[in-house]
Amino acid sequence: MSGKVAFLGMGGAITTAAFWTLYKHNVNIVGLVKPYPFYEKDPPTKTRHHRGHWWKKVMHEEPFLDAHSMRQVIPPLGIDMLETVNANHPHVIGWLKRRKPDVICVASYPHIFKKDLLAVAKKGFINFHPSPLPYYRGPNPLFWMFKQGAKEAGATIHFLDRGIDTGAIIHQVKLPIEDGMRGRDLNKQLAEHGAPLFLQAVLETLNDTVQSHPQIKAEGSYQTRASDDDCKLDPSEPAQTLYNFVRGVSQWMPLTYELEEHKFVVIDAISVHKGEHIPGEFLFFDNVLTLQCPDGIVKLKANTAYPTI
Repeated sequence: MSGKVAFLGMGGAITTAAFWTLYKHNVNIVGLVKPYPFYEKDPPTKTRHHRGHWWKKVMHEEPFLDAHSMRQVIPPLGIDMLETVNANHPHVIGWLKRRKPDVICVASYPHIFKKDLLAVAKKGFINFHPSPLPYYRGPNPLFWMFKQGAKEAGATIHFLDRGIDTGAIIHQVKLPIEDGMRGRDLNKQLAEHGAPLFLQAVLETLNDTVQSHPQIKAEGSYQTRASDDDCKLDPSEPAQTLYNFVRGVSQWMPLTYELEEHKFVVIDAISVHKGEHIPGEFLFFDNVLTLQCPDGIVKLKANTAYPTI
């Protein structure tokens, strides 16, 4: 195997699994691009370059990569790293071109890539998307799987094109979504099962043995980034679906329930009781919010109710 690879990732379970799988299999990573954390104050308007150390630190473990740890981990591996607020900026494109990557790997990146950036890699961009494409294209696929009561998740390795998650599929694995599953646990499972397929796709592409099949763009689904309204609980859903939604996303998305002048901030799901009923649409006592669904009740941990006006 020969060839050069650049890597784009923002941190998290998928970035971590994908990067270390490539690295420990001696894939020649010639540069890494990451975005500035959205919460970091006053980022530079363009880019910041962290030069890889001329000496390479031997890693005896594979640390979790987040927005800040990448700054401490990547350069000591001898890999140049660029932080940017815009991956499509001419400076970023020039930085990547100077490294002459055959393949550019993407594993969790928040920017949409334009044609000038997509033209940099000789053999294409390969993306790790945490959904069973062509379903759940776009950002926040796990959010929408939980919200819509999906029973199956997936990790898809595909080429990038000018569309959003519409490129040809190289490899895919599907996993069940168990009742009460946490979103972080599902994301970790997808990362662990998808990373070997990511490596396989990269090696096949570098060796000109890759096989892929196009998506039928009219099939599948696309969801936008979740809004505040999307995070409002809807008790008209089946009780198990509502319970699974709260369990799945409450650790990383703010959820609310509103009825007339009352509003509740939902912290977590406690239990689901099919076939049971309460007088009225909800009960709230001792920070437990009980919602009536068509087929049962759901008990939720919530803060004290307060008027919406």
